Amino acid sequence: MTIYNGFDAAKGYTKVLVHADRVAGSAEQNEAQSIIDHRITRIADVLFADGDITEGARCTVNAETGECSMEAGGIYISGAVHDLAAASLQVPVVGLVYVGVLYRERVVTAVDDPTLYNRAAGAAGYGELGADRLQVSTAWGVQGDGQPGNFYPVWTIRDGVVTPREPAPTMNATTQAIERYDRDSTGGSYVVRGLVTIQSDDDEQGRQVFAVTAGAARISGRAVEQPVDRRVVFAAVPDVELISGEPHNVDTAGLLHVQFDRWPVLQPAKVKIPRNRVAQISHGPFLGAADPLPENSVYKINSVKQGGTTYQKDVDYKLTAGQVDWSPDGAEVVPGSEYTVDFDYISTEDVLNQTPRGFDVQGGVPQTVLQVDYAYAMKRIDRIVMNGAGELDIIKGIPATWQPVDPDVPGGVLALASVVQTWDADTRRTVADAVRTVQMDTLVSYATRMDDIELDLAELRLATDVAGRYSGLKKGYFADPMMDNTMRDQGREQTAMVSGQALQLYEFEGAFLMGDGVTAYGLAYDFVAAVSQLSFSRAMAINPSGAAGQLPATIALQPAVDRWEAPYPQAYPLAIDRNASRYTIQSAFDELYDKSTIDVSNVHMRQIEVTFSLSGFRPLEPLASVAFDGVPVAVTPVAGGSLIANARGEVYGAFTVPANISIGMKAVEFVGENGSKGSANYLGGAVLTLKTYGRWSTMYGGYGAGSGVVTYVI
Repeated sequence: MTIYNGFDAAKGYTKVLVHADRVAGSAEQNEAQSIIDHRITRIADVLFADGDITEGARCTVNAETGECSMEAGGIYISGAVHDLAAASLQVPVVGLVYVGVLYRERVVTAVDDPTLYNRAAGAAGYGELGADRLQVSTAWGVQGDGQPGNFYPVWTIRDGVVTPREPAPTMNATTQAIERYDRDSTGGSYVVRGLVTIQSDDDEQGRQVFAVTAGAARISGRAVEQPVDRRVVFAAVPDVELISGEPHNVDTAGLLHVQFDRWPVLQPAKVKIPRNRVAQISHGPFLGAADPLPENSVYKINSVKQGGTTYQKDVDYKLTAGQVDWSPDGAEVVPGSEYTVDFDYISTEDVLNQTPRGFDVQGGVPQTVLQVDYAYAMKRIDRIVMNGAGELDIIKGIPATWQPVDPDVPGGVLALASVVQTWDADTRRTVADAVRTVQMDTLVSYATRMDDIELDLAELRLATDVAGRYSGLKKGYFADPMMDNTMRDQGREQTAMVSGQALQLYEFEGAFLMGDGVTAYGLAYDFVAAVSQLSFSRAMAINPSGAAGQLPATIALQPAVDRWEAPYPQAYPLAIDRNASRYTIQSAFDELYDKSTIDVSNVHMRQIEVTFSLSGFRPLEPLASVAFDGVPVAVTPVAGGSLIANARGEVYGAFTVPANISIGMKAVEFVGENGSKGSANYLGGAVLTLKTYGRWSTMYGGYGAGSGVVTYVI
């Protein structure tokens, strides 16, 4: 059987016109369908791209086991929205993985489906083969798993973490115009809110752990939303440089501590140190023989003695290739007898009590030089960045011996923080230096502060110039400290008052009656339209079905918010400059101070017990796992409850907040053994009392400095 379809989009055919006096062939019907499919696909491609999510289809991954749970939903592919059932996949927990849709097509004939036979009883073709059907099937899959079909990626998983994506429809033309305008006007990459990077404690494997708080950003013009905090785990490996033969003076024969010239040193070091030894040596069997010494690298013989006789160097003996050479013509010990040799040699050995900055050695020869071989970790600055897909990554910096520089950030990514890698847990630090938007009220306060500074500076210059060179007028201006009336024009009547080093202008106070006091007066007026609606527009539903797919479980946490007060003031050396006439120290801190510079890396959530009530599980479904900010937690049932859902699908239990979790909005995820799942948000915050320092000024020229206490809610 042959199927004819001559549709060609380049010909521009838009309709099939069937004549009443002509026979319509199968090709015309096939081409009519292809024309409609082509038209619908062109329109839909304006709103969607292949692989866009129209409903549901959420993805969750267990970062420990690699179990990937895909929710039922709708995915746009090739001009149509295809429904996919929920599925469970297995993905690697290390590396980059794409999870998406496997799209398959096949032709179904009447042999495969008997309902495709002609069912028109009494017709000439009754019971004959009917038209075939093109069947499309879709299923969730992992790229490269060997399954048949065309693969369309939907979710990106990096090291067991699902990267956020922008929901469809993206309205490509409008979105691209906004992105282009944002890039041209602002550079396109900046933080809108949140996304503060906090350095956490290293994990058990020694990997560095960072927490990036929830927030939003625009990256290369694209909007990226991160609803919950995310963790970044980085197996940082230092670049090392070998140092060979670094010299250090030996001042004592006892225990000597030596500092490395370059640090930190994370690998065992070797030292070459001069040592002294006294040994009994047996002379050879003949005169003039050379006797080997019991150590290698001998560089000096201090004395040779036998009984009460001391032999002379270079007269009786000499040092040759680590041996006592008796070839000179002087005196010599009797062949076969023993004598005592005091000599110095170079010993190569491991150091004692090594730390990243130094080590100890014992028993060196005083007033000599030891040499140490080691490899030190070079300092560098790494950058934590986010790309347009919301994926977090780390750009490795260029190592340097003394002063490392920030690595260049490629285009299309947003730098969130700089990690100063000193390879010392006490000195390593993370600087949240992302470019952030500035609110308009903040810009106004900046402008007001600059105006105050310029005014104070102008007054200071004028007062200094007048006091230094003039006693009164200069180009129509004079500086009056407003102490009294001595600098005022005594020839004119002065109506203003000088009081408290300030000039108070005269204000007339009086009341006048208008008219008779009863009649109301007003101006003539006409009504004029200020705002009118002369045009209207239409709207269409992009997703008219409104189907929500499989609903997640409903979670209620008690408490869902934990905020506490620090019991004592934190010693933060914050500098807050303020105008005392306009700001208190608390209001100046609230309105003027950049809160992103405050180090809160040592503030963690409290380890309190949180109870939960869960509804929406399948009846008798056990609770499989609970993760708090991606960290698995142990769950216990509450009194009268169970970790197995009851007949109504309800579970009641409790867990304890894990240790070393940074403050912020955290996601708590619940997964059942039969695939049910749900999540809830938990907010942990603190009220800190910070001791601050700064300067203050008044509008009358007063200045001062001091400290104060402010309250900071995080």
